[in-house]
Amino acid sequence: LLEGATGELGVEVYNSLNQLIYYELIEQVSPFSTLTIDLGSQAEGLYLVRISCRDKYETQKIIIK
Repeated sequence: LLEGATGELGVEVYNSLNQLIYYELIEQVSPFSTLTIDLGSQAEGLYLVRISCRDKYETQKIIIK
């Protein structure tokens, strides 16, 4: 997501009711950074992960079964 992003990065996860269930602001990001988010306690269903860096945004759907 957001290939080549550097600097401050915001990570948000929303459930199917559009409720924010996870937020993290990462201060220093390099182009090859990885982030693991534990959603194991969440119910099955569709979730949206939104990544933002400066004025760029990207949203991906994930499904928990």
